[in-house]
Amino acid sequence: MPSPIDKAIDQLEKSVEKIREFSINESKAVQKTVRESSGSARSRVETDYTATRKRLLKEAKDAEKSIKEAIASIEKSLADSNPVKRTSKP
Repeated sequence: MPSPIDKAIDQLEKSVEKIREFSINESKAVQKTVRESSGSARSRVETDYTATRKRLLKEAKDAEKSIKEAIASIEKSLADSNPVKRTSKP
């Protein structure tokens, strides 16, 4: 028959083992949650950056088109107001 001390030691060992298992499971749960939230955050950031990049590229293309149209308009106005004088070549 085990003595009260032996019973207490057994109980303590069982408690320590349960605490270890709990700690391991807690660590795994925390790691899993961090991985999942990191993946979700990464996905959200990538989506936001992709959308922003697309919008900025469109704005740049629109600005480039406006500049080209303005240059063409200026060149046309200059050509209309200052007809090119033809000179005879020797």
